[in-house]
Amino acid sequence: MREIKITKYLTLKLEGKTIIYINSKRFGVLKIPESPFFDEVQSADKPPNDLNAEIEFLWHCSNLQAWVKNNYEINLLNSDIYFSLLSKLTFFGDSKAKRVFKEEILKRLETGIDKTLRFILKNHYLGNTYSDFFTRDELLFIYKNYVSKYESLGLLLPFLRTLSFEKIPDVDHHYKKVVKNKLLTENYKEKVKVLKHIDILDVTELLSILGQLKLKKAKKGNESKRFRVLSSLMYEIQNGCGGTNFSMLEVSRTLLVENEQTHFLDIINSSNYPWVNLDFEADVVRRRYWQGELYFDVLEGHVKSIELCCDSSNSKIFYDNLQKLKNFRKLNNVNLLVFCEYDDEIYNQIRYSLIRTKRVFGLSSLENVGIYVISESSIYLNKIMDLNVFSI
Repeated sequence: MREIKITKYLTLKLEGKTIIYINSKRFGVLKIPESPFFDEVQSADKPPNDLNAEIEFLWHCSNLQAWVKNNYEINLLNSDIYFSLLSKLTFFGDSKAKRVFKEEILKRLETGIDKTLRFILKNHYLGNTYSDFFTRDELLFIYKNYVSKYESLGLLLPFLRTLSFEKIPDVDHHYKKVVKNKLLTENYKEKVKVLKHIDILDVTELLSILGQLKLKKAKKGNESKRFRVLSSLMYEIQNGCGGTNFSMLEVSRTLLVENEQTHFLDIINSSNYPWVNLDFEADVVRRRYWQGELYFDVLEGHVKSIELCCDSSNSKIFYDNLQKLKNFRKLNNVNLLVFCEYDDEIYNQIRYSLIRTKRVFGLSSLENVGIYVISESSIYLNKIMDLNVFSI
């Protein structure tokens, strides 16, 4: 195997094909170029006519050596690999590559070519991975000079998000303003599109928007999008911002269609975890049990998953709650937690209740029913059965 070190970061190896390594990590296979990415860039050194692996390897070495010797001059290397190679060298700490890379980014921005601007943004050359290669002043310059162009391409939000990592006041103010305006627009399609950007807002801003949206009803056909937006806002407020914990009453009124709200609250408020003296392990259900939190999942205005508890003191409530499942027309998953010694009689009662719920009330969306047992004879949560709901 032949190997030629071009710089301390850049090495070529002949492994049947010419392989390029950057900082001792394989970067890719070098091939004879067919056409450049940018029309104005062309390879300066044409490949020889009669090629074998050895000659091609030496040709690539010659091109890269000339490229490095001439301070990474773009016209000495085919642009199919030039830009990605330059960016990777910058990432690994090549100071000369960093300087040239920044200059080339600015040159390409100045062209105003749509394809080029999209390419720069898509590859995160302005921010995220490469954000520390531009100073705050340089990023502010890029923002002021190219924000209108990216807006005309329909890429304003991705552009602002890319620059927002440096916490530049002008950028953050603009970014927040756009996100807020789109969330408060009447167009629910635009609201949904902006959900990936709501983490730019603080908890106070999110609560204000949530309060305004809760008062507005969606037009027919947009109900599911409305619930999706409200759900994302509440999730970000509670988890992303580490802010408010919403009550079950507020969750129900905000995220469920009207005819499911009361039944959901009845089940949640009546199906509490019983107290048992067990040694808790780190599985999910037992952590929820310890915290007294029943699992549920709502999606686009409907209860999709729910958890019910049964013990010797609340079996009537448990079976009543099983019957209430008929009200959740898009229910997909049910976990039944049995806090007592399990026997065939309990299974038959549960199965009969589910048969009645599914067949009589047409609960066609239900697919998964898991029965879990926590008993005095075991300190672990045991999943004893998955009911085949298609056969009940």
